[in-house]
Amino acid sequence: MIFFSKNCLDLGAPNVEMKKFLDGESYVRIPALPQIATEQEVTLFHRAYPEQDSSLIQLFLMLKTLKRQTDNISAVIPYLPYARQDKMVLEGEAKSSEYVCNLLAECGLCELISFDVHFLKQKGTYRYGNLRIKNISLDEGLVKYFSKKCINPLIISPDKGASYMVSDKGGIAMEKKRKAYAQSELAIRRVSMMKTDADMKGRDVIIIDDMIAGGGTMIKAVELCRKKGAKRIFCGATHGLFLKDCAKKIIGAGAQEVISSNSIPSEYSKINLMDSIRGLL
Repeated sequence: MIFFSKNCLDLGAPNVEMKKFLDGESYVRIPALPQIATEQEVTLFHRAYPEQDSSLIQLFLMLKTLKRQTDNISAVIPYLPYARQDKMVLEGEAKSSEYVCNLLAECGLCELISFDVHFLKQKGTYRYGNLRIKNISLDEGLVKYFSKKCINPLIISPDKGASYMVSDKGGIAMEKKRKAYAQSELAIRRVSMMKTDADMKGRDVIIIDDMIAGGGTMIKAVELCRKKGAKRIFCGATHGLFLKDCAKKIIGAGAQEVISSNSIPSEYSKINLMDSIRGLL
């Protein structure tokens, strides 16, 4: 049985009731709960971004409600929030990515199905904390979209963390370093250096990454490609957060086009994630 929350209207017909009380707390009801047979396989579709904190609470409530009927629960969460907080740099920091995954497992989730999860940096099924995660990459869709517009393109990831998205396509990964930051600058992690030895003079270049958040990495990558003589530059990411209107800044830096999937719906969503999971349902 498949359930869709109301923030997945573009993926399937909603069959979970969700609303907010006047005080802002979440209300969840699954009308078809009595129809679920014991140990029946259940898949829940729910977007946990934006408004990630309240969306996660809604997810916890839905999982605990489903667990009253079955222990066989998987969830398709297109973009996993807190996935970037997977390292402890300063003393006393929370490892939020692991804590969120553990909470999902505690609420009854058997398997999380998601896309280009930031802390995994590889395709396949893995255990992170107490949770099993199936990490599906949308690299093929991103490259296929742009390849129709290019001739013999050079495919690049803007850092080694996303190199798995291009390595099986003969692509290369740029080298990137970020500035060290003080405790008062936790939200600001500017790229200080980016380099590549790739010969791209006169060539079309496709740059793909797992996400575009503030756009700093992609802007630096575009600027470097321009300096090295790239003919045209196309940018794509699985997850387009596009904070502070950064997609326009990337185009302003010299990109021909910027796209993402509909993991986070926007005007730049050109890749339908459902095309990658239809066979799993």
